[in-house]
Amino acid sequence: MPLLETLVRSGMPDVKILVGGPGATIEPARTISMFSPSHRVALVQGEAEPVFSRLLTAQFSRWHDLGAWTLAHDGTVLPGKRFVLSDLDASPFADLSASEQRCRIAQHVRDERLPLDERLAFARSEFISQIESRRGCYYRCEFCNQSSLPFERVRRSSPERLFKEMDALYTKHGITFFSLTDNVAFDEPDWWMAFADLLERAPFSPYVQFAGYGSPKLLAKDAWLTKAAPRLSAVGLRSIILGVQAGSRRILREIIPRPADDPENALACVRALVPLGINVKLDFILGHPTETIDDLEETRRVIAALRSAGGEVFVRRLGVVPHSGYAHALASGTYALPERTRSFVELEERLLAQKARDDEYRAIAFANGIPTKYVIDRSLGLLAPSPQFSVQELQKSYCLLERSQMPGLLKERYARMYELAIRIRENGP
Repeated sequence: MPLLETLVRSGMPDVKILVGGPGATIEPARTISMFSPSHRVALVQGEAEPVFSRLLTAQFSRWHDLGAWTLAHDGTVLPGKRFVLSDLDASPFADLSASEQRCRIAQHVRDERLPLDERLAFARSEFISQIESRRGCYYRCEFCNQSSLPFERVRRSSPERLFKEMDALYTKHGITFFSLTDNVAFDEPDWWMAFADLLERAPFSPYVQFAGYGSPKLLAKDAWLTKAAPRLSAVGLRSIILGVQAGSRRILREIIPRPADDPENALACVRALVPLGINVKLDFILGHPTETIDDLEETRRVIAALRSAGGEVFVRRLGVVPHSGYAHALASGTYALPERTRSFVELEERLLAQKARDDEYRAIAFANGIPTKYVIDRSLGLLAPSPQFSVQELQKSYCLLERSQMPGLLKERYARMYELAIRIRENGP
């Protein structure tokens, strides 16, 4: 991170800088008190971007005035000011040039000593970067530590800012797949229609894809399903993750809490979005506090309906997140974890064992000209290589790639992926 390097070069190598996550943001004094008074420590609490540069020019004794909680030599904690970045357009673009991880990935792709499937996985990751357009969440779900954060407001960047960062990452680093880390990215249809207008006119538009999180309640509205979603699909939206979390209305209403009609909303989303070539992933959690086998059976029925409609369901067992509402309620005795009877465990294991059908979505890649998340050049229908494809399918797309006008960096990377995928299929299991 360039700012930390600047900090070290500025003559303060003995100062430890912590950038807090939700736990540190909720309990900064406890976090900072874990360190010995012999160390000079500053915890950047809240939004770090605007604070770092100011830390470089301020005296250590005044850092608590700038949004940093600090530990004095006598062991006392000097509280900083809570800071929330209101204007997300002021946050810097992601800088991947200093990423040691990306340098190692490039080396692994070319390392003949590694198994072919590992090299292919590394090659795919060269194209991916996380990106954000929003912070905060509309819900206060008890399983998430967001529910304990001291601020609730959802903040958005402008559509122009998201577009410009995607342009910069594509141009400088060859990124073609953008994973939106926002808790709920797809909220305001008009915002996303404006973004689609910008992306459609960009020279790099045919090559980019993006995905992110949505809310069944927000996404099931007519403005999304009939207008915004088809528009975004046409400019590269390939996947939306919807957190349903439970099929039981009681669990959704009383325990999590979140909209009790999310199962119905999620089903409406799947039925409308999958035919557009948008992969809909649906997230479920098993083992919510007070969950009964009847609740679990209701979740099973909801999952079956979503799968039948074409949804891709992911099921996971509850892990209690520190500082979440669940953690506090369990510690106080307000909630109890479910009684894991034999029949409960058997049903839970059956649900956890269901395999996701991710690769089945490739079957509609060329159907009616509708692209799926695997298509990386919408003008050609060029598929991103997968060892799930037949050798004939891979060779067909490889020939399209060689004849395409794709920019050199991307063409070279995709050629490596096709070569690896073809070798995997030719070598057999």
